[in-house]
Amino acid sequence: MQNQFASKDSNRLVYLLIWALVGIGYTTILIFILHVEWLQASVDAFVFSSLLAVMGIAVWYIVKFSGLDSARVINTLATHLVAAGMLVFVLVSGGEAILNSFINNQSEFYEFASTYHVYRLVIGGVIYVLLAVNFYLVFYYEEYRSRKIREVEMDKHLKSAELNMLKAQINPHFIFNSLNSVSSLTLTNPEKAHEMVVQLADFLRYSIRKNADQLVKLEQEIEAIQLFLEIEKIRYGERLKVDVLCDEKSKNQVLPALILQPIVENAIKYSLHETDLESIINIGCKSVAEDLVITITNNFDKGVVTKKGEGIGLKNVINRLSLIYNRQDLLDTLIIEDVFKVEIKIPQA
Repeated sequence: MQNQFASKDSNRLVYLLIWALVGIGYTTILIFILHVEWLQASVDAFVFSSLLAVMGIAVWYIVKFSGLDSARVINTLATHLVAAGMLVFVLVSGGEAILNSFINNQSEFYEFASTYHVYRLVIGGVIYVLLAVNFYLVFYYEEYRSRKIREVEMDKHLKSAELNMLKAQINPHFIFNSLNSVSSLTLTNPEKAHEMVVQLADFLRYSIRKNADQLVKLEQEIEAIQLFLEIEKIRYGERLKVDVLCDEKSKNQVLPALILQPIVENAIKYSLHETDLESIINIGCKSVAEDLVITITNNFDKGVVTKKGEGIGLKNVINRLSLIYNRQDLLDTLIIEDVFKVEIKIPQA
């Protein structure tokens, strides 16, 4: 860790200001309590405050390189004991030597200096301990803060990786189905096969450009869904009917990219696959308080659902919403006779 006193001008200024205040307090004690002449008191306070400031920087480096590892407590304490003895001795001896060179022929001051020599040593030792404790607290706070930042970054990367994994599960599933349809259409309707390949390329271009946790406007997402539906309509023709109704306010609200595609795909899957039914899918979007509420309904054959089960579509959407918004209550499903309803809430706050 860089020395905090040297890293920024503001830190250096604060550090010097602290010791200036210590010097002023020391001067006040000498003048009004110990009755030392103001000039002598001012010189004494300036010299020792300056030396204490220098000692503080030395203590910083001692703390930095000693640490408080439980396996090295004895060595650390011994290091501080020796360092404190040496620094305090140099502080007091050097300070008194400097004062002697500034204040000549002042027997009263010499008597004062010798009288309080032991007190200076004790006070120097106490200040050393206070400095060391304070610096240890600073070190451990910085270490804790750095660790929390690393944990947040790691959690962010893990979430991003998991979201991308979920997205990767969805896209190959859709591509596999589409390519199977293209393969069939090349034999029966080459023009439709060509159209479907072009539509598929456009949809995949949109899909690849969006990250799994990227937020897009609802209007963009609806355009992507309609592109997806155009591909599906090539496969199912008039059997697939879709109605999209979104109010104007909701169109500018945001949601995770491609969050609706697996739900719509799921609706098509259970209403058209292995049945002769006509699929009617309704997509409704509205703004409610601070949420964007999207409702997707489709008719279905209960026997097909019982046979096929839920699939990965809804599970992936639930997991993505949980990872992005850290909530478990954003997707609800409801079955009313032969209609399956999915409601998604997307927080906007």
